[in-house]
Amino acid sequence: MCGIAGFVGAGSETDLRAMSDAILHRGPDGEGYYQAEEQRLFLAHRRLTIVDPEGGVQPMWDVTGTACVIFNGEIYNHRDLRKELEAAGRQFASDHSDTEVLLNAYLTWGMDCLHRLDGMWAFALYDKRKQELILCRDRYGEKPLYYGARGENFAFASELTALLEHPSIERRLCPVGLKKYFAYGYVPAPNSLIEGVCKLPAGCYIAYSLVARQFVLERYWTFAIQPTDHRPSREVNAELIQLLDQAVALRLEADVPVGVFLSGGIDSSLVTALACRHHEHIESFSIGFDEASYDESDYARQVAEKFQTRHHPSVVNSDELLKLVAGTDGLIDEPMGDASLLPTTLLCRETVKHVKVGLAGDGADELLCGYQPYYALPILRLINGVLPGALKGRMGSFIENLQPSSGYLSFEYLLKRAWRPLNQPESRWAPLWMSPLMIEEIQDVLDEPVDPEEVFAEAISAWNHNPDAHPLDKLTKFYVDIYLQNDILAKTDRASMRHSLEIRAPFLSKDIADLVQQLPIGKRMQWGITKSTLKFGAADILPTNILWRRKHGFGVPMQSWFEEGRVQTPHHLDDRWQMMHARAQTAHQDRSKPETAFLWNYHLLTSWAEAHLS
Repeated sequence: MCGIAGFVGAGSETDLRAMSDAILHRGPDGEGYYQAEEQRLFLAHRRLTIVDPEGGVQPMWDVTGTACVIFNGEIYNHRDLRKELEAAGRQFASDHSDTEVLLNAYLTWGMDCLHRLDGMWAFALYDKRKQELILCRDRYGEKPLYYGARGENFAFASELTALLEHPSIERRLCPVGLKKYFAYGYVPAPNSLIEGVCKLPAGCYIAYSLVARQFVLERYWTFAIQPTDHRPSREVNAELIQLLDQAVALRLEADVPVGVFLSGGIDSSLVTALACRHHEHIESFSIGFDEASYDESDYARQVAEKFQTRHHPSVVNSDELLKLVAGTDGLIDEPMGDASLLPTTLLCRETVKHVKVGLAGDGADELLCGYQPYYALPILRLINGVLPGALKGRMGSFIENLQPSSGYLSFEYLLKRAWRPLNQPESRWAPLWMSPLMIEEIQDVLDEPVDPEEVFAEAISAWNHNPDAHPLDKLTKFYVDIYLQNDILAKTDRASMRHSLEIRAPFLSKDIADLVQQLPIGKRMQWGITKSTLKFGAADILPTNILWRRKHGFGVPMQSWFEEGRVQTPHHLDDRWQMMHARAQTAHQDRSKPETAFLWNYHLLTSWAEAHLS
């Protein structure tokens, strides 16, 4: 796991090193640079040493001097690929570097090599023969990659704040990115918060010509459910567990200590159980809260005891979390409103004291129907189609006036969130369930029309990718394409890399993706049970109370913090935003209207802007 940066065109070695220094936390174990003066190509690499400490130094050239790569990520099936490449006549200088496998795979199979890789990655590869620079990101977007093109200048980096160190990038907010940020709670790829900067979408690569100074963007993979697997559920369930077991085994391989995140939920508990099949003394890590409704550490302890892990529990309180809030501008790189970034960051901080790699359960909820909206969507579609408009309006007014408690995901809170998009097209429901602001509110602040088709273009595209798809398959497409990439994986990457910790997600293995895309909704949500494939498949592995407990996210008591005025927000945006913030703060504190999502997103944005755009 590492950090990469570079550019083509204007700039100097000083600029390159400034970009590299900005991502030091991603790779504190080493650094490397390459410059091709004639092509005006500059590459920088920060290394977190995980695999082949001696042979994995970068930038790395193949033995023929044909291609050079800087690589952030892991190729888990690199040993099998190496054997295949050696049989094809490829030579290797390293003992077991997955980076060198990537290089030789490209030189042997071209861009088709991407279909053979099981891993996570963001890399920049310089093909000397073609005078071409290739940027690529993994299927799900586990590893980030930003880029900006302006005239004959092209710059890229693992983090937005590193890219801001290049002189061609202007420190100016993007109006469209700002709208999307308050509509989603994050900025979905390919957008960013900075004018002229894009995220390379997951499953895509860029081929940049060093001669023509132009690039093309190609998609090599997309998640698409094609329900063709109609085997009995018990066979599918067993195969999922088998594939997950194989994925866990591959992700335990490293030249440094490896542990597991253990929340006590089904996903992390199953990863822990399978990891213990392959290693005798697995280290597990959990974080608990002093506020009972947010704490699930007792479940983690039960799982740790059952599988006899070396468990490292940590307990935090609101004061400790609030100290972290004060420094969020240094954590978030690009603002995103998922408050679970805070406990995830503390968990990573404690984990890295013992191991350098952690396995996590990311991706299971998105792939296997693990969220509450899978229950809500059919009910709300029925209500929307049956209830008269006037009655829906009266019910909406009643629900709007409910006072949610400050506990974790209260019934009133969930009901208000579920009801709010009911009069909107279904294609917008998924993002609106989590949106900090409704479109009308964004319009009020900007004092200009806001086109919902533009703001929610990514969600609408995901929903409409197959008009004949089951509505719950459309919801899955949204969660995998939009939410997983731009929220869950971004949060995990930022929290872990801030502490130089590598996180691996077994559920995002290539083989599991291939299986899930073939499963009808009835297999992934059998008898209306979320994650039924996983639950029934793991019935003889995990305790019953872990398998069937209510889903519990990584929440923090944000609502009460704002009610009590414990979060101090700087005022960096213009007067309209400040006025709305003041109104929202007042409404929230007198409990006439809960505004937690907006207040938190506004706090993150203004803190970040003050630190990086001033």
